[in-house]
Amino acid sequence: MLPTLVPLFIRFLTIGGAVYYAMSAMTLFYIVLTSIIARRINITNRSLVELKEHFSRVAEEGAASALRLQERTAELSISNKALMEYAEKLQRLNEELQDFTFVASHDLQEPLRKIQTFCDMARMRCAPVLDSTSNDYLDRIVNSANRMRQLLKDLLQFSFAASRAEPHKAIDLVKIAREAADVFEDTIKETGGLIEIETMPTIEADEAQILRLFQNLIGNALKFRGEEPPRIEIYAKQDRQGICEIFVKDNGIGFDRHFSERIFKPFQRLHTNREYEGTGIGLTICRKIVERHGGSIRAESEPGKGAIFIVTLPVKQDRREGI
Repeated sequence: MLPTLVPLFIRFLTIGGAVYYAMSAMTLFYIVLTSIIARRINITNRSLVELKEHFSRVAEEGAASALRLQERTAELSISNKALMEYAEKLQRLNEELQDFTFVASHDLQEPLRKIQTFCDMARMRCAPVLDSTSNDYLDRIVNSANRMRQLLKDLLQFSFAASRAEPHKAIDLVKIAREAADVFEDTIKETGGLIEIETMPTIEADEAQILRLFQNLIGNALKFRGEEPPRIEIYAKQDRQGICEIFVKDNGIGFDRHFSERIFKPFQRLHTNREYEGTGIGLTICRKIVERHGGSIRAESEPGKGAIFIVTLPVKQDRREGI
């Protein structure tokens, strides 16, 4: 509250006897000053009220945001828990499916062996009375049993490739490729073929699975060979980012590029069993092995011009994956 001051007036008397009154300078200054201060006080009070209202709104908005954040956090926590439970359920189902595949493939081998054995016994015992039609029926039974045994064998290999792999260690790709090529030594001699293995780096991987990878790719190249003696080239390139590309190139019959993805799907075949024997799961196993190592595989080809399979693998494996 401003102090009050009685205005002071000064009396002036002129020569003619007229009297004048004038306000003192101090009083005038006081009046002006109190007017300015009063306006300032009003402005300040109004600003304080507005500032209080602003902080009140901010506090309310902050409380509302905190509540929404808390609710969202609770929702995310529930969703995350549900996802983890779902992932665990999928993992259990996957393990059960792999176990079933292994057990089924293994247990079905025995009935097939018995079918084949009894067909052979029937052929030997009843040979004098069997006509050509009966022998043809027995041949069909035996051939079907053999195909089924091969299919079960491939399913077992797929189950092994999909299951938990052995701990990774440094392996020499050249050594592994040569071991895989040795499996087909007789076929190479019979066909006059050639397998060339060039220098390749050492990488971290499951040795048994990489051996199976090379065996499947080499076997695929030999199976789908052309009229000329098969020629297979195996080589690799490594970049500065720690990625290794393995190339398996052949001069076989090739295939249309539109089928470059289909050939990696299980039981997908581009030819009939009469043309080329097989179950159509060999390249599927290759993809599963490569994916288990954090890599990829693709194929490039043209009909009559051979094919090249390109496997991309990391040189070093991530220890956190626990593969």
